[in-house]
Amino acid sequence: MFTVQDLLVAAELELALPVVVWNDGGYGEIRDKMVASGIPPVGTSLRNPDFPALARALGGEGVQVERPADLTRELGAA
Repeated sequence: MFTVQDLLVAAELELALPVVVWNDGGYGEIRDKMVASGIPPVGTSLRNPDFPALARALGGEGVQVERPADLTRELGAA
């Protein structure tokens, strides 16, 4: 979500720009580092949007995959 506006620009410019989003339930990497450092995580567990729907809303295409083979197939199609 830090650079979601870049998806809009890519769609406006009609760029073929495959983007892979690793959905870790918010700011998972930051949360994990806080926990590992003994800091109670605050503000790191967020509700994520439906990322494929967000891509479509911005003028692109979006799919969700669950398995590595599906990711390979979808990246090839992109």
